[in-house]
Amino acid sequence: MGAANRAPYAIGDGGLPDTTTVYLRCPCCAVLAVPLGLVYAPGDVGGISPDHVVEMTCGVCGADSVTTAAAIVAREAARVCARCRLSLAVPAAADEVVCPGCELHQRGPATLADPQRAAAVDRVRTANLAAVRARLRALRQIPEEESADELPCYMDDPLVDRRSHRLALHHDPDASASTGRRLQFGVCSCGEWVTPSWDTGAIFAAYDQHMSEVQTSVHEQARGGGLVPPDA
Repeated sequence: MGAANRAPYAIGDGGLPDTTTVYLRCPCCAVLAVPLGLVYAPGDVGGISPDHVVEMTCGVCGADSVTTAAAIVAREAARVCARCRLSLAVPAAADEVVCPGCELHQRGPATLADPQRAAAVDRVRTANLAAVRARLRALRQIPEEESADELPCYMDDPLVDRRSHRLALHHDPDASASTGRRLQFGVCSCGEWVTPSWDTGAIFAAYDQHMSEVQTSVHEQARGGGLVPPDA
């Protein structure tokens, strides 16, 4: 219990950290938020080991970075979730926060207090989403016989975090052995599995739908506070 009290994040069942309470500043875009992806070594008494590196994927700019547990920012401020009204402990300098209860991504204290900062964060996010969509559009034009090594794979684990709103595509070694080519299977953040096939249109459609849901979720509270125009 002592280790949990000292940690700058919440620790849940089994001594594992609640990743919705782990706040890191991205070295690439300088946004302080809960990472989209987090890879860490468990500590001896639970939580995140301070003796190993922590790998993070920024949910705003999409960059992958390596940091340490010492960089996790303490949650010394409080705010109320815009959706479920749960009281949240968050860093005072957070640009974006996540509600552990309803999982809504929403403005943090820093962007609520500074509209220019909020606009800057939105520009970075929009540029990242545009780049990802451009990549997916380009992949649609690649002939199937040339696309085996070109499809994106964002995660090594086929279990996709529903909060991530990312698409994971994976090679199927069993199918490869029997057919002589590398088939793919995928899963969207909505939880729908895509069977091994080169017909990835359904995956792309689901990806676009959920990326739109992410943008709506992130801006929901900002629109209510007048930081983003209603038609944005």
